[in-house]
Amino acid sequence: MAEQTVDLGEKLKTVPENPGVYMFKDRKERILYIGKARNLRNRLKSYFQQSANLGPRKTAMLNRVRDFTFLVTETEVEALALEANLIKQHKPRYNVILRDDKNYPYLKLTINEEWPRLEVVRRITRDGAIYFGPYIPASSVRETLAFIRRHFNIRPCRYRLDRPMRPCVQYQMGRCPAPCAGLFSRDEYLKAVKEVERFLKGEKKELIEELEGRMQRFSEELRFEEAARIRDRLQALRGAFESQKVVSPELGDI
Repeated sequence: MAEQTVDLGEKLKTVPENPGVYMFKDRKERILYIGKARNLRNRLKSYFQQSANLGPRKTAMLNRVRDFTFLVTETEVEALALEANLIKQHKPRYNVILRDDKNYPYLKLTINEEWPRLEVVRRITRDGAIYFGPYIPASSVRETLAFIRRHFNIRPCRYRLDRPMRPCVQYQMGRCPAPCAGLFSRDEYLKAVKEVERFLKGEKKELIEELEGRMQRFSEELRFEEAARIRDRLQALRGAFESQKVVSPELGDI
């Protein structure tokens, strides 16, 4: 194959100032390196400036670069997830940190169970559940899980709920509706599960509208304590929304 003659300087002018993922390619169009950026244009320009102090590894890589491509995402979080997936798929030579096929964490919502739950996993399987992620850095998955357990009525345990049990301390702390003790109907529980799913998918408009409607209804019924709880949840949600990459049960990206 003939060597690429792309004018990288001219191509840089076409790059938008959006979050996304970029890929450096050699003369045979092999991917050398995959990276993500909050601002694609600024990040790519930083590589090709004469004053750039990149170190020996990146300098050696750039000496082989003949072209680059990029993919625009809506958020930096999506860029982070896409970067990890592409690195694991292509295993570029110069991606040292993520090259070792390390399994990054996902959140698994077990909608295939009678009383669904949310847990952290490191592998995706065809089991009917919905997976969200990957979460990078890994600590962010714990932060997301803790937020959901504070603000959504979904059980944190792994118990089989085929027989009645006494409520645990999570119920006393207001972090579980205790379906194990029959204190919460399955219909209401599944509504809470759907709220979690919408939150993780970034379906802000639908979730906010649903909660606002419920808060209004509780107020009209003089159920002020329940309305206040939803108000507090709405305040927390409005500050926390950002789209996440979603993987379907069929293992395809949505």
